[in-house]
This record gives sequence, C-alpha cells and structure tokens, in this order.
Amino acid sequence: MTPKAGAYLNSALDIMEANSLVAADVNWPKVRRGAVGRARGARTPAETYPAIRDALRELDDHHSTFRDPEEASAELNAPPEDLILPEGRLLPGAVGYLLLPPVPSDGVAAPYVRSARSTVRSLDGRGACGWVIDLRGNHGGDMWGPLAAVGAVLGDGTVGAAVYADGKKDPWVMERGTPRQYAAKWGPAEPLARPAPPWPS
Repeated sequence: MTPKAGAYLNSALDIMEANSLVAADVNWPKVRRGAVGRARGARTPAETYPAIRDALRELDDHHSTFRDPEEASAELNAPPEDLILPEGRLLPGAVGYLLLPPVPSDGVAAPYVRSARSTVRSLDGRGACGWVIDLRGNHGGDMWGPLAAVGAVLGDGTVGAAVYADGKKDPWVMERGTPRQYAAKWGPAEPLARPAPPWPS
C-alpha cells in the first residue's frame, strides 16, 4: 500500500474508532488488521474505499456509513426537484399527522421546512388536538430540517441530544421553534394556536 493510501485508510479507521456508537465493544486491532489486509496493494485513497466500507459493516452499529466524494457531493447538493416534501392530514379524532421524509442536507432544507411549517399551521388551524410525527421512512440525512419542521409542536428548550460513545452529550436546543444555530437561516416558527389542546372525549 502506498503511504498516501495508507494514511487515508488509517484516518478513516481513526475516525471510526473515535466516534462509533459501539466503540467500546469492537476489537479494533482485528478490524484494523482486516482493513489493512483487504486494502493491500492500494495505490490511491479510492482503492481503500471497499476496505473502509467492509470495516464499517463489521461494526454492525446500524448507523455508520461511508460516502465517497462523488456520492457525498451528489447527496448534499441534491437538486430541489428531487427533494421530497413533508405532507400531512387530519386523522379521525382531530389528530394532526405529519410525514417527515429524509432531507439530505441543511443546504437544501429551506423548502422542506417551509412546507412542513405550513402544513402544521394548517392542521393547527383546523383544531388538531394531538400530533403523530411519522419518521418511518426517514432513514437519515440532515436532522436539523426535520427538527425545525416540527419546532412548533415540540416547543422550545432542550428537545434531545446527541450522545457520544464516551457519554458526552450535545443538546439540541430549540428557540422560537427553530434549532438555535439555524435561527438566522430559517427564522422562527409560528407558534401553535393550540399548543396544549385537550384530547377530545
């Protein structure tokens, strides 16, 4: 393996070991030996990609994935016409239903956020007395757009957190219905007319 390819592979393995959700349960020397063996003879970083993907599969954490530069660029810069917008309806019993499909990046999330907020506002105006947020088809991508989409429903304050392998927590803080760090990008969400409506009898 050339030094350049080896440096790339080791950098990827270092990132995996430092950030994997299951880092404490992984035999890292074995994973590294396997990856180096599979990448033997690699001359460019690109020739180490299969070994990196195999190493990630070995983690079996159902979360980590690898995108090469072309894949990452295509996903992060998906054209607006490829964006699937949220949709909603009022279920029996006046329960608001909002489907949140995946969105690839915060860079293309503005129309997604606007669409979801408009739907929430409409259902709230029609008397929604509870909410179902459907994430079953949301396989990942950007999380901030979906959070901003339902900011009015969630309310302000800490609504969750990223928890790292070492136990450190990075809270997700909402202010005026928007993740704090995106206040200037997406603006505030319109508050619900019925933020805590009673369930119908």
